[in-house]
Formats: sequence, structure tokens, C-alpha cells
Amino acid sequence: MGFLTPYKEGQGVWARGFMATVIFVVALYSAFRLYDWLLVEPDSFLGWLVQGRWVVPGLGWSLDLRLIPVGLLLVAYLGFGVWAYNNPKFVDFLIETETELRTRVTWPTKKELVNASAVVIITVVLIAVWVLISDAVFAVVLRKWVYRKLFLPGG
Repeated sequence: MGFLTPYKEGQGVWARGFMATVIFVVALYSAFRLYDWLLVEPDSFLGWLVQGRWVVPGLGWSLDLRLIPVGLLLVAYLGFGVWAYNNPKFVDFLIETETELRTRVTWPTKKELVNASAVVIITVVLIAVWVLISDAVFAVVLRKWVYRKLFLPGG
């Protein structure tokens, strides 16, 4: 098995794709958050270190120094993604999960899904109505009797 050849190539394609997408999204979010976090006061040491711009000699390109730790973070996520994509234990788990979802899980029919969704929606509405009525009753009880008796003079 070479470095560029995936472990058990062709198996667990959907699970690996989902895993790669999640790692990519988390990496982008982390990179943007780190870039914003490094926007600190210019008077501090960290601010002096990362707020500056570096000009590439000979080319005249200006480089924001905050991009260096962001780039290192993205390379670390890329390394983790390559490791996870080729780690036998991790890949076997993903392959087994995808196989179980395809073969052993009983997916509901459209009618069963609609009926179950209707039950959930009706239950949520009933609980919301119950909470609304209970809140109104307790507010009236507290306003009319408890607060008036305790806090109003002559109550």
C-alpha cells in the first residue's frame, strides 16, 4: 500500500466523502476564527508579531503575517484528513457503518414517515399549548394573589 493509494480503495466511499467534507468545513471555520482571533492590539507583542506585513524580496508581494499560522493550521487539518482516510481502524469503522446503514437498517416507507412526523408535530403543539396555558395560569395566580398579598401595602 503506497502513500497515495487509499486503504481499501472503493469501499466506504460515501462515509469517507462525508468525513472529508466535515474535516474540510471544520478546517475552514477554524482558519477563519484563527485569522480573526489574531487581529489583536498592535501595541501588544502578539500584535507586533502578526499585524505586520512582509514583502517578498524580488517580487514585491505583500504578505499578511496572520496567514502563516492559518496556513499551518490548514496543513495540520490536511495531514489529519490524509491520516484518517488511510488509517485502517478508522476506515474499517467507516466501511462497517456504511455497510450497516445499507443492509441492516430498516428505513421507513413514505407513509410511515408521514405518520411519525404527524405524531411528533401534534405532540409538540399539544405540549406548547399546555406550557402556554400553564404559564398564563401561574402568571395570573402570582399577580393576583401572591404579589398583591406580599408586596402591596394593605394587601
